[in-house]
Amino acid sequence: MKIDQYCQRQRCKDFELEQFLACFRVARDCQRQLSFLILFAVDVPSEPRHLSVTSVSEKSIGLRWDEPESDGGSDISQYVVEVREGNRRTWQRAGVSSLADERQYTALALTAGQQYAFRVAAENRIGVGEWAEMTQSVTAKSAHGR
Repeated sequence: MKIDQYCQRQRCKDFELEQFLACFRVARDCQRQLSFLILFAVDVPSEPRHLSVTSVSEKSIGLRWDEPESDGGSDISQYVVEVREGNRRTWQRAGVSSLADERQYTALALTAGQQYAFRVAAENRIGVGEWAEMTQSVTAKSAHGR
């Protein structure tokens, strides 16, 4: 039986004093438990950890990361990846990793020689969480540096 169903059945009226006090204790415990459940409200996830580059080519950059410390109390549905070119200030959505267990993404159709910065955030039913941002930009180039 769920806590709220149990609590609804505990009505403290028309009882003898001893029964009333026992019922009151149960109702008080229910209220405490329900208050705890309310205080354990869901939130957006914390930032993903250990964002890193896994591969670099002239046209693509691969990324990976670890799950956030907190999912905010709600399962992560996807990860959102944003990219910023060179010294630009605005971020653009690069894509999503729609499988919550798949914590990797490959940005495609990049321009050789261009620098890119990436950031990733986890999303749950409440919304998009905090961003994990790369500390340095990455240049799209071949493995031989051309």
